[in-house]
Amino acid sequence: MSESDDFVGLGGDSLGLVHLAGRVQERLGASVPVRALAADPTFANLVRRVLEASKATASGPVLLRQGERTLPVCFVPALTGGPMAYLPIADQLDGWTCYGFAPPRPGPRRPRTVAEYAEHYRGELAAVADRPYVLAGWSMGAIVAHELAHRAERSPALLFCIDGHPAWQRATALSPAHLAAVLPQLRAWAWAARGHALERRSRPPGNQGEARAAVAGLLALLRYRARPLEVPTVILRANLSSRGRHRLQRRLAGLYPEGVDVLGMEGGHWGLLTEAGATRIAALLGAAVLEQRVQEKNR
Repeated sequence: MSESDDFVGLGGDSLGLVHLAGRVQERLGASVPVRALAADPTFANLVRRVLEASKATASGPVLLRQGERTLPVCFVPALTGGPMAYLPIADQLDGWTCYGFAPPRPGPRRPRTVAEYAEHYRGELAAVADRPYVLAGWSMGAIVAHELAHRAERSPALLFCIDGHPAWQRATALSPAHLAAVLPQLRAWAWAARGHALERRSRPPGNQGEARAAVAGLLALLRYRARPLEVPTVILRANLSSRGRHRLQRRLAGLYPEGVDVLGMEGGHWGLLTEAGATRIAALLGAAVLEQRVQEKNR
């Protein structure tokens, strides 16, 4: 690979740049802005940005956007992508300060349960949760965010779950819907963890080590049993019918006694992190926070 090789010219796209920035964050601990890569998607620019970010990197959450609002938004990473996967959403949240938490590095000490993932992020949350905040997560990040809200010294003002939520069951077995969603991905990533190539249409992780970590995360999800959380919650689900939305809201009412609002949105699971999906998510998040503030004043 030469310094002039161009990511877009080689077939990459905007969502691929998000995944690339996330992989750099996960593997190197360097936060590289996706906008900087989009403006100059050459290998030389990537190396330069990584070196600059590495010199400036400090422990703690990654600042995705600085704003003047007093209510920060904290994003919990999913299995892949790291905090930079949320940058398209942060870019649309004008006036908001947004943080993304750095995922645990691969290795023998990597978390093996949802509780351990939440405990890993608790220290990062404490660095920014000295005032009311919104806790958000996409996919498995939403499930970890639920557990993190339990463990935080200060509960979030709002939990915002993007196409992911804990199963709510009193038995040990997960619902058929959750199993149907998780098992095919688990099978594919377990195949990749053994060193086999993923199909072209499959999403990251893109190497054997990250596939092992993703499999461990999915197994943690399958074993997790959520506890009721007394925090106002919004759950955004992709391609959910009106009937399905009402059914899910009734089913999760016991898990969120402070109230849960289930919203449907067009687009697939991965499409929610594209520019179009991020614009809609940012609008729904802003409206949810505003509604929660109004309810608090009327109490």
